[in-house]
Amino acid sequence: MGLGVTLIDQRPALVNKDVLTQLELLIAHQVTSPHDRKALEAWIEAHDTADRRKEFLGSLAALERGEAWVWSPAWLDLFERVKIRARRTYDSSATPKPGEVQVAPQAAAEVDLDALQAQLAETIEKARADDPRELKKKISELERQLAKSGNIGEQELLEARVNANLEGRAEAFRSARNLMTGMLAELDRIMPEKAPNLSSEVGKVDQKLKQSRNTKEIPTPRTTQTTSTDRPVSSSDNAAAEGLNAYQLDLLKVLINRSPVPTPRAQLGGLAGRSIRSSAFSPNLRALIDAGLVEKTDRGYVATDAGMRSIPGFEPAPNNGRAALDYWIGRLPRYQSTILSVMAQHAPRALDREQIAQASNYSTRSSAFGPALRDLLDLQFIEKNSHGYRLGEVFSE
Repeated sequence: MGLGVTLIDQRPALVNKDVLTQLELLIAHQVTSPHDRKALEAWIEAHDTADRRKEFLGSLAALERGEAWVWSPAWLDLFERVKIRARRTYDSSATPKPGEVQVAPQAAAEVDLDALQAQLAETIEKARADDPRELKKKISELERQLAKSGNIGEQELLEARVNANLEGRAEAFRSARNLMTGMLAELDRIMPEKAPNLSSEVGKVDQKLKQSRNTKEIPTPRTTQTTSTDRPVSSSDNAAAEGLNAYQLDLLKVLINRSPVPTPRAQLGGLAGRSIRSSAFSPNLRALIDAGLVEKTDRGYVATDAGMRSIPGFEPAPNNGRAALDYWIGRLPRYQSTILSVMAQHAPRALDREQIAQASNYSTRSSAFGPALRDLLDLQFIEKNSHGYRLGEVFSE
C-alpha cells in the first residue's frame, strides 16, 4: 500500500532468491564473480521481456568505476547505462591512489547554537500550541480556574474546547488523506478504472481539511463506499458489457474464448493475467455471475448465452489444436512461452525437468523455472504423469 524497500548488497549471490526475483528495479555496477552473475541471470530470466540479456551481461564486467546499468522492465520501462557522479563533498570512504595527495576536509562552519536553539524553541512551542493533548490540558486548567474563582469567561472556555476538537478532527483528516493516497497508488496499479473515484475522495478530504482551518465548524466525516463491483447492470447484453470494468472484461473474454469448456478458478486467473490471491478477483467474478454473464459449474466457470453475446465484435481465440497453441505461445510470458514451445516440439513424448530445462536453455535451479512449470500446469497447457511432463490435451486436434 504505497510502501517500498531499497536493498543494497555487493554480493547478489547472497541475496535471498525469493527477494531477488521480486525486485522491480535493478541497479547493477561492475560484477565479475560467476556466482553473482548467475544470481543476476535468475532475475533476468524472470523479468526480461525485450531480450536485453546479452547486452546486459556482455558489458557487466567492463563497467567503469561509477558506471551502472539501471533496468526496470515493468515498473519504469527503463533500460539505460548511466554514469553516477562522484561525491562533491569530502569522500572519507575513497580508496587512496598511488601518488595521490589526500585533500583534508575543510573545517566546518561555526554553528550558531543560540540561533538554532531559538528556532527549535519556536517550532516546539508552535507544535505544542496545536497539539490536541495540550489544548485539552488547557481546558482542564481553565475549568479548574473557573470553578475556583469564577473569573474565566465562558467564551474563552468555549473557544478552547472548539480548538481542541478542531485540531483533533484535522489530525484525523490528515491521517485519512495519507492512507487514501497510498491506496490510490496501489489501486492505480491493479485497477486503473477505479483510481479516479479514489482521487475524488482524496480531494474531498482536502476540502474538508481546508474548511476546518478557515472556519470554527467541526466537520463530520462522510463514509463513501466504493467497491470493484459497483457498476450499472442492464438487462441488455450490450449495455451490460459497457458497464463492465477492465478486470471483469479480462475474465469474461477468457471464458468466451474457452466456451463451452468450464474453466477452473486458477486457470481463469492465469489466462486473464489476474492473480486469484488478489482481493479484487472474487468480487469481480461474483459481479459477472450476478449480472448473468457467467455461471459456476462443478468443473469451473463458463460464459452464459448472455455473456457470449455481451461483447460486440469480440472474436474468440482458437480453443484447441495448433491454432490455439500458436495463439498462447505468442501471448504468454517469455519463460512460459519458451517451455510451451519445447513441449510442442517434442509432443506427444513426455520430458522430465532436466530435459525441459536443457531444451529451453534454462536451469532447473533458476528461481523462475519451477513457477513457470506450475503456471503451465495450472493452465492445463501441460500435463504431468509418471513419465514426466507432456503437452496438454487442450492442444489436440
